[in-house]
Order: sequence, then structure tokens, then C-alpha cells
Amino acid sequence: MSNDPVNRPLDEGLLIPRLRPHDPHPAEYDRYPAFTAGFLTSTNAGWRLTRPVIDAQACTGCLQCYLYCPDGTIRKTHADADAGEAAVMVDLDWCKGCGICARVCNFEAIGMVPEAEVD
Repeated sequence: MSNDPVNRPLDEGLLIPRLRPHDPHPAEYDRYPAFTAGFLTSTNAGWRLTRPVIDAQACTGCLQCYLYCPDGTIRKTHADADAGEAAVMVDLDWCKGCGICARVCNFEAIGMVPEAEVD
């Protein structure tokens, strides 16, 4: 019998350590929130504290916010600034609210607003 667990033959009865009890659903797991599969990849799930708001008149469409966004949530639009439409938009389903876009905007066209203040 070999003492080396890596090279031990399978017929010697390998012991596979378990990180959780063998019970598939202990009562202590009920205290954790549960979401359906894929939920957190399709919406922000309400955990964002602030959201970016774009001032259409101040936005020049330079796309610095787009280049620095870590999640790629900012997209160029074919909007008319004279009509009050911003040159970029934020996909709020994916935005974390980190505020990097507001920090890199040289024209102060992006402000971060608390989620509690948004309709």
C-alpha cells in the first residue's frame, strides 16, 4: 500500500475530503439568499448604490467614459445634442455604479446619483 495519495491505486479506497456535510441541504443554508440561475448575469440585482446620469448638453461624445468603463456598459448613441439627447448611454442592467466614468469625464457631463433618489 502506497502512502502517496496522488499515485495510490483506486482500488485502495481513496478518501475524498468534503468541504460541506454530506446532507445536500442542511437547515443552516436557508439563511442565505437564493436567486434563480443566471439572475446576477442579467440584471444588477439591486446592489448598485449610485448610478451615472449624463448631462446631454455637456457631453461632447469624446468616449473617454466608454474607454475607461471596466464593464463596457457605456455605448455611443446617434443622438442629437441640440434636441437634449446625450451622445452616450449607460446600460444600467450591467453598470456597477463605480463612478469611473464620472471621474474621467473632462467635461463634467456625468454625475453619480444615489439610487434612492432615482424614480
